Amino acid sequence: MDYRELWTDPDFLTMVIEYVDVHADKYGVLTFDSAFQDPLKLAAEAHKVAGSAGMYGFPDMGDSARALEISIRENGSCEEAKPLFEDLKARIAQAAEELAAFRAGVEG
Repeated sequence: MDYRELWTDPDFLTMVIEYVDVHADKYGVLTFDSAFQDPLKLAAEAHKVAGSAGMYGFPDMGDSARALEISIRENGSCEEAKPLFEDLKARIAQAAEELAAFRAGVEG
């Protein structure tokens, strides 16, 4: 199921907006160096995103978060995790843009 179909429900859309806003705010200012100070915490955060992003209509964000989590837990390598972290940040920014475009179409 494409959960984006549910974005037309105002209550669900409110939850999607909150979800994206929280992650966009958090990851928008978070740098890899600060996040990787505690790799296990970063892996736990990535795990949460991996488990929830698809429900809100962002499966690519979830896949990206899952790759970051696995990389940290299996390798613990800063070199491997950094591009995955940057990819997750990009996916979150993309989700915010897609949601804004959807809202502009609905509200405009």
